[in-house]
Amino acid sequence: MPNAILLLAAGFSKNWNGLIASEVTNDLMAQLQNDANLLALLHRLNFEDALAQVQSDYLHSRTAETEARLTAFQAALSGTFDRMNRSFQAQQFEFSNAVARSLGRFLTGFDAIFTLNQDLLLELHYHRRENVALWHNTRWIGAEMPGLRPLPVTDHFDRTSNKWRPQEPFQPNARMQPYYKLHGSSGWLTDDGQSLLVIGRDKQERLPSIRSALDLSAVRRLSAPRRHAADGGRLWIR
Repeated sequence: MPNAILLLAAGFSKNWNGLIASEVTNDLMAQLQNDANLLALLHRLNFEDALAQVQSDYLHSRTAETEARLTAFQAALSGTFDRMNRSFQAQQFEFSNAVARSLGRFLTGFDAIFTLNQDLLLELHYHRRENVALWHNTRWIGAEMPGLRPLPVTDHFDRTSNKWRPQEPFQPNARMQPYYKLHGSSGWLTDDGQSLLVIGRDKQERLPSIRSALDLSAVRRLSAPRRHAADGGRLWIR
């Protein structure tokens, strides 16, 4: 039986007033308008590539100026996603109160979910442990992000503060629906506590510790039965 794979992009979160990439860039430009260098960079590049450039500049020349520029960019970006995640947390996720007709139940029908988004929309609403009824009579008992382990909860009243850290080796649970965040996440931390909000270009090469979290061999295994199928055989939500 062919595998059912779901790929999500920014248009999905837009249904809950999430920002698409151009809007993230505009928000950053508003915050960083006093830094001519960062502003010029954001006029030329999307925010992920702009961050990658700022990170590269710092790694090649660790001066007070490049460090300050990197710190300012990362702080602005974290602020953008923090506000977006808090907005998601305060909103109703479902469009129907009936579990059988809910968006969550629809999502449980996939063999794996991949997303290009760095926000915490699904972590805040779909991955909640108390969603017992959602997983009842499905093949899953919950969802997990392969290659990442959840850190202890620090604030039970603010789920946007929940964090995950790369873990190797990682043994996947066959009863848990895999959820892959291909562009990093506002909820990820490195081993030394630094943000993995947006990893930028060359993710695996620059940060080997997250290779298991971004292991595309899992994508190949899941998508192989459908390589001969037409585009209509996959479901893409943009």
